[in-house]
Amino acid sequence: MSANNTINSPSDLAQYDFAPYDFGRAIFLPFHSGSRSFVFVMKSALFYAVGLFILYMLFGEMMNAANVTYQEKTVADPLNATRGRALMILKSLPLYLGMWMLWVSVETAFHRRVLLGQTNNPFPWRFGGDELRVMLCQLMVMLVFFVVFYVLFFVLVFAVGVLGSFLGPIFIGIMAFIGFFVALFVASFLTIRLAPAAARPVLEQRLAIVETWAVTKGRFWPRLGAYYLLWIVGMVIYFVLTILVMGAVYGDAFMEYMKVSMSGDAAANLEMTKELYEGEGANLRAGTLSAVLGIFLAVLGLCITGIATHLNVLYDRDQGMSGVDVFD
Repeated sequence: MSANNTINSPSDLAQYDFAPYDFGRAIFLPFHSGSRSFVFVMKSALFYAVGLFILYMLFGEMMNAANVTYQEKTVADPLNATRGRALMILKSLPLYLGMWMLWVSVETAFHRRVLLGQTNNPFPWRFGGDELRVMLCQLMVMLVFFVVFYVLFFVLVFAVGVLGSFLGPIFIGIMAFIGFFVALFVASFLTIRLAPAAARPVLEQRLAIVETWAVTKGRFWPRLGAYYLLWIVGMVIYFVLTILVMGAVYGDAFMEYMKVSMSGDAAANLEMTKELYEGEGANLRAGTLSAVLGIFLAVLGLCITGIATHLNVLYDRDQGMSGVDVFD
């Protein structure tokens, strides 16, 4: 479909006949989400990057200080660093909560653009009822993943341990390895079936978890492939970018930090961490690093989000509901 056939309103849908599932469209939906799609993606990435920078300016120093304190307690007493870990988590919460809220505002703007056809708002990012419902749905789906994964994994490990007492340690190792991937697959299956719930509140103006089970019916496997493709390729690119950007931001100090980290010397690692986190301009460098990497993470995140949004569009069309299918 050519660019001049982009769908911008529900009334445009009737003139097109789309394939049930298009892998390419699913993973690149943000760039095919109506008029000026590329501009929307880039604006969202810059909005997210600027937001990250501001958050680091506000809360980064507190989190970095807590991280140094945790490492100090770990070096002093590796077996009793619980208090330092708890302090680090507590002081990191404002930053990570702010990052989550910032991302949800970007994701929800994308859902409104695709599902409701709101493509003309020059500043679509906000935080209100839609965003709160999206956060709640994300939280519930995330809890499902972790609860199912850990419960199933520990049950399998326990069963393997009982059988291994008769069959030997090699059997235990092999079956524990297999059990990990079995638990991961089951938890991933449930999460993928429920993940479209993050977009439904925007369309239905209410929490919708169980209802989304039908959204992925018959489309689980291509969606699983799309997720793994984006995650694997995205994380490889992110790893390379992180090395390059950290080298540019921190210079020789980063290379020295890498050498010390690989040496296994906890005391030397602590000193390098202090240099990076507590030196002059440390917070500014951390904010700059997060902002630059945030641009890529926002684009990747929108592509990953688009997989579930794409399924919601297909489901709504299957049900004969008014919707906006925004592929060009």
